[in-house]
Amino acid sequence: MQHNTLGTLSLFTPAGHRKYLTTEERRRFLEAASDHPRPDVRTFCMVLAHAGCRVSEALALTGLSFDIGEGFVAVRCLNVNAGVKRGHYSGVKPGQWC
Repeated sequence: MQHNTLGTLSLFTPAGHRKYLTTEERRRFLEAASDHPRPDVRTFCMVLAHAGCRVSEALALTGLSFDIGEGFVAVRCLNVNAGVKRGHYSGVKPGQWC
């Protein structure tokens, strides 16, 4: 998440646009994705919705990013944000998914 000039987290961009989906929007997104005929698109949408990563970060995932047995995905941060340096990895386990 980005910090505003006061150093607090913000749900809005400086232009006033909301950064994140609401719970209802996320539910509808996943419902629409579940109807897609391609399993790779369904999986991609599920990763976006549950891991909370950016599209570019999800596109950079490889098979080695996933530990299926542990239900873990390692997401490489591709943006400098909130003091986290580009290239930093964040791990997301099932209990941490949105």
